[in-house]
Amino acid sequence: MVERRQLTDEHVALWREGCALLEAVGLREYDRGVSARYREFRQIDTRLTWSLIGPPSLFDACFDGPPHPYLTPSHLQFIDWPVAQTWRKA
Repeated sequence: MVERRQLTDEHVALWREGCALLEAVGLREYDRGVSARYREFRQIDTRLTWSLIGPPSLFDACFDGPPHPYLTPSHLQFIDWPVAQTWRKA
């Protein structure tokens, strides 16, 4: 049985808020990972990602392309790859 997860208004709101925070958090601030904005982004990322697909993050641009060569159908991420791409595009 395949689980179908529905995109909700809360998911959309979390996505928008996460994108705004990610844009506001500069690369240096993101790399350090200690600011309040970074922690807020991580909380949003976790709530959104785990409620839809599980890891990796929906904010990860890796989903804009094909799965990494090291991922095989035995990896959970490989199974969710098309779902994650669909959510990112939506």
